[in-house]
Amino acid sequence: MEDFLSGKIDIDHFLKAGFTKSNYKEGDFIVTRDHLIKLCDLAIEKKISEKQLENISDYIVFSEYFSWDTQTKDGKIISDTLNDWGNPTLNYPINEANLKLWKDYLATGVYKLKKTT
Repeated sequence: MEDFLSGKIDIDHFLKAGFTKSNYKEGDFIVTRDHLIKLCDLAIEKKISEKQLENISDYIVFSEYFSWDTQTKDGKIISDTLNDWGNPTLNYPINEANLKLWKDYLATGVYKLKKTT
């Protein structure tokens, strides 16, 4: 999206890259805590960047393909984590220390992140 808005790619390339049928799937993929732990591990190992984790989180949240039961404890943990990742400016920065706390939260259900001033 940024490359298109800044004029680095044209509209045809943007549409082909971002909105091809292969990017949209029918069905329902259930997101689990283990899936998010894998993403934490990738970010901790620097295999994905903080910005990529934020973008992945937004993609999961806004996609109709991914879902989780928000009425369960697991669903609340998934929602909390994705919300944190998708809004690092408002919530918590995505950094190694916080990634380890999110990973612990996903594993144990105990939320230890605290606002700093």
